[in-house]
This record gives sequence, C-alpha cells and structure tokens, in this order.
Amino acid sequence: LNLALVHWRIGDASAAQQQLETAYPILKAIGETFGLAIRPSYLALSQEQLGDLSDAMRSFEEAKRALEDLGLHALARDALAGMARCALAQGSKEEAMQYAGELWDHLEEHGATGLEFPISAYVTCVNVFDALGEVEKSKEAVEAGYRELMARADKIGDAEWCKRYLANVPEHRAIREMWDRRAG
Repeated sequence: LNLALVHWRIGDASAAQQQLETAYPILKAIGETFGLAIRPSYLALSQEQLGDLSDAMRSFEEAKRALEDLGLHALARDALAGMARCALAQGSKEEAMQYAGELWDHLEEHGATGLEFPISAYVTCVNVFDALGEVEKSKEAVEAGYRELMARADKIGDAEWCKRYLANVPEHRAIREMWDRRAG
C-alpha cells in the first residue's frame, strides 16, 4: 500500500495500480481489514490521476463505505474529498457541492485530525466553493487550510525539511498559492 502511494505521489499511477493489485490477495489472505478498506481510496487516487473519473468515483465511494464501517470517519472524509473532486471534474457542480459541504462541515467541527491528506481536503473545498461562487466559504477554507498547514510546518524542527515540506507537496503549494492570491 505504501509503495503504491509512492508511485502515485511521483505521478506513476499505472505502477500504483499494479502495486494495489498485487497487494489485494495478500491483504485478503491475512484478513487485513484496514488495508482492504483503505486500498480502494488509494486505487481511486491513481484512477483520478489517470483521468478515469467514473472508476475513481466508484472506488472513492467503496472506500468511504468501508472506512465508515470500520469507524474510521476521518479517513472516510479523504474519500469524500475525492468524490467532490471527481464530481467537479465531471461537471456535476451540485453533487460536488454536496460532497464538499459535508467535508467542510467535518473540517469545521473536527478539524483535520485523522485525515491522511488534510491539506488536500481544504484545497478541494476551496476549488468546489470557487466553482460555485461561494466566495465567503472559499475564503474561510483557504484561511483554515493555510493555518493547518503552517501549524504542521511549525512542528518540523529542521528548517530545510520544513522548507521541503511546504514546497514539495502539491497540495501544500496549492494552499499557499491560494493564500498568497487572497492576501495580495
């Protein structure tokens, strides 16, 4: 699973999918319920990266159900963010808003604790809110996402690692650019 995420992060979604296919029978054989629940989310990320949005949506939906069944509600919000991105990319703005609204409600109530891709969740909300002209919600999501990113960055003791953390993760760059645009 981790190797699949590495492949996805470096932009090799096909290799990520191969790793996930290899992992499936192993996870099944050992009864690894968490791995079986999170795997569709990782598969969906690679499908989304490849532009297979219908397949990605189905995989995100599967992941959301499986993670919620395990009581992993924060991780299920990562899948919900993916559903919002896919709906928006497919031109289903109202559906995207429904998913982003649910995600935003979670972020406002619980913060980003427990999400695997917390800054991505904020970026997703901003993009959906922007697409629907929800200016105030977009502004709130940018501010909250930026605060979350900087709070996490402040915990990194090494200045060079902190700089890399802020610069090398796509969603970190995105929220910082969104912040800069609104501040400027």
